[in-house]
Amino acid sequence: MEEGTAQKRFNFIIQAKGGVGKSFLTYLIAVKYERDATRTFIDVDGSTRTSTTQLRFLARHDRRLADIDLLDGYRKIARDRLFDSLQQLADVSNQVFYLDFGAPESEQIPALLTLDLDQDELREFEQYLNAHFVFHVVVAGGTAYTACVEYLMKIYQAVGRNFPIVVWMNVNTFQTFPQQRENLLEMASTCRLSLESFGDLEPQTELANKIVRMMERGEGQEGIQSAGWFAKTKMEKMVQSLTI
Repeated sequence: MEEGTAQKRFNFIIQAKGGVGKSFLTYLIAVKYERDATRTFIDVDGSTRTSTTQLRFLARHDRRLADIDLLDGYRKIARDRLFDSLQQLADVSNQVFYLDFGAPESEQIPALLTLDLDQDELREFEQYLNAHFVFHVVVAGGTAYTACVEYLMKIYQAVGRNFPIVVWMNVNTFQTFPQQRENLLEMASTCRLSLESFGDLEPQTELANKIVRMMERGEGQEGIQSAGWFAKTKMEKMVQSLTI
């Protein structure tokens, strides 16, 4: 990498348990920074390409929306492809990248960071790119909680010594599971992990269905502004509450 260039920031949005809100979180972040041309969003989900669909409102802008395919010719995940892709992204003029990993791709990250290389080698790669790596692990409550936390601990053991980890609590999934919420708060405090929340939206309501349909159509701020006062206010509140 060229010396003197501004440091890049790579945000890895991950969780091996499917359906916990990774793409919803990515969507909210994209809406928050829709008009910030320095930020690029990357779909790293070879099976569903959910972010590619939901973030269509970014596609009309250069270098705002892209995808990475980690599958090889046998449709198996080739972990080393990630390093080549990150190196290519580091040469793009944009400064901040958000990578939305699918569940299968997320599942490979602990092995990538323990079997293929160690934390010190990953730190060397980070420095080579003149970059800053941040791991954002989404955690949902209910029946998904145990699997989510087990994955979180794998990431913590793999990179927690040298890299920041942010735990994102999908709050609507914890509404009827207060003990799980307390356990997650305690775990984050014990491991000294940053804890953020998102998704304060009651599921299976007309409002939630309206927002889901808006996301499926790939609508950004323009769609939100025309969604009606209540939906607009709720979306703006969720977007503004994000600290990322």
